[in-house]
Amino acid sequence: MRHGFMRLIAIGASLLTMLFTAAIFASPAVAQTPTPVPTPGSGPIVLDSEFADWVGQSFVSDPFGDATGGTRRDLHEFYWANNIDEEYNYWMISRYTTDGDPFDGTNGQTKSVKYFIWIDTNDNGNFEESGDRLVEIAYDPKATEGKTTVKVKSAAGGGWLYDSGNQDWGDTDGEGGLRTEFRVAWTDLNISFGQSTRMYAESVSGKANNQKDRIPDSGDIQ
Repeated sequence: MRHGFMRLIAIGASLLTMLFTAAIFASPAVAQTPTPVPTPGSGPIVLDSEFADWVGQSFVSDPFGDATGGTRRDLHEFYWANNIDEEYNYWMISRYTTDGDPFDGTNGQTKSVKYFIWIDTNDNGNFEESGDRLVEIAYDPKATEGKTTVKVKSAAGGGWLYDSGNQDWGDTDGEGGLRTEFRVAWTDLNISFGQSTRMYAESVSGKANNQKDRIPDSGDIQ
């Protein structure tokens, strides 16, 4: 009798294990939206129009062909980084070639472009308060040195708080005319170490600075 009872227990346990396993494999997969996480790069970022030091840094990418008015303002990748013991935010923005393929010497961009980075400095979802910041980047690959100019002001308006002047921070048109890198001091951005913020970037055109493309396409980077 004892052996029969023990055998029934063993059979019951086996059935429970089979049912539990089947339930696990039958459960539908839950889609997860990846959140950009800062990753250590190969070394410190140097503003020298050479972009190998951005490998391994955090970035988001944008699909080809979603910009209004052609590829001139079609955003490709948006990188950000910090160097140890420096109170600066570093960024790199790239746009697509005319056909979306890697640069081959014939499909580069030759026209200038303007980008905005909007920074919500208190992480409340409102990007247009007086303490928030608007970073304006003007990039011209036709210049001999890939001219880049960076300005910063309050997102609520007012005068410029920072102006980099013309800098050799981008590709020339002979190099593809796709990438530019730059930095802004934390004091000009109204942020400090460990502060929780949000940001997104866009390409704009005209005196009204009409948005032509956005990265990410919706939401923001935290």
